[in-house]
Amino acid sequence: MSFRMAVVLGLSLVVGCQKPKMPGFISKLTKSTTEEGDKAPPRTTFASDAPNSIPMGETDYEGSSIRLTDYSGDEAPAELFGATVVATVNSFPIFADDVLQPHTLNIEKAQAQLSQPEMNRLRAKIIQQELPQHIEKALLVSALREDIEEEQFEMLSSQVNNLFEREVDKLKEQYNVETKIELERILEEQGTSLDSLNNAFASRELSMFYIGRKSKDATRLSRQELMNWYEQNKAQYAIEAAVKWQQIRINNPPDGGRKAAFAKMKQAIDALRNGTEFDQVAKQFSDGPKRDTGGIWDWTKQGSLADEKVERALFEISGGKISQPLETGSAFVLVKVIERRDAGFVPFEDVQDKINNKLQSEARRDAAQNVIKDLNNTATIWTIFDKKPGSSAPSVPATF
Repeated sequence: MSFRMAVVLGLSLVVGCQKPKMPGFISKLTKSTTEEGDKAPPRTTFASDAPNSIPMGETDYEGSSIRLTDYSGDEAPAELFGATVVATVNSFPIFADDVLQPHTLNIEKAQAQLSQPEMNRLRAKIIQQELPQHIEKALLVSALREDIEEEQFEMLSSQVNNLFEREVDKLKEQYNVETKIELERILEEQGTSLDSLNNAFASRELSMFYIGRKSKDATRLSRQELMNWYEQNKAQYAIEAAVKWQQIRINNPPDGGRKAAFAKMKQAIDALRNGTEFDQVAKQFSDGPKRDTGGIWDWTKQGSLADEKVERALFEISGGKISQPLETGSAFVLVKVIERRDAGFVPFEDVQDKINNKLQSEARRDAAQNVIKDLNNTATIWTIFDKKPGSSAPSVPATF
């Protein structure tokens, strides 16, 4: 069952399940307001000297519209571990470990070669590179929490947890283990954990769900819209004329010349007239490079053959027919058309589904970018790479 189908089914059920355990930072993303009389905890403000602005600009990674302030790394930042807050999205924290976890093994290897200040700069560079996608997911998940009722969010989170359990079962099978404890040990050796994988999985699926809610209408395309796109881009579906063919080639021998070659060709023609198959005659008489395979040539585009006589015959005679003997310089040639494809266009019906998938994918991508852009326009984002007013140095990160 697909994620979206599972979500739809889950949200349509009567709410009566236990409150699900929500992984990682997702459990921290509480609504700013709840039912009357049940107020959510106030948002905490981090790094009071950090500018309340949204860094925007060129895309740092595919699909993102978030760009962090450039950080040269000339000054070693504070040590970036565990509960160090490296960014806040509408006052919700993103921790250093959330970002660095997938790079644990590489960081551990680097520790043997780098000084502590160099390690600090390495962590900062990794965080700067990876942080935009964490910010984007935090934006989407927090927006989802604001957009749906608490019961729905809990039901949705439960569905996501169930889907992740299936992923865990696949991992057990992949690593040939039976328990989560064994799986955790293997993942730890690879520098990750089930919690880390669960966080990444849940934030991705919930983000996709929110984008789907906000952009579902953008992916509906009529047959006429598909046809219009096909006509406007018809050159992409052009078919070049081509032919699949066989050849018997008799080269002029040094001792007998043209007369001997013609006599050998006559023998080949007689064999064909007596009912011998073309490929057998080619194997017996041909001097061509495809002799051992019956003189068969695969699809050949029109205009790609050097000999004009041979090409003209191939694109003039009917399929299954054999040409007259063709004299081409130092040889006599017979050709047979196995199959010919005329120039034209792939029919719309043959590519309709592919066009639909392509345009839907593009529409979803554009809609997702618009959703994220709208969220950026109303969000307050701070990162450790934002510069203090009047300073060229990054802000010092806050810690719990």
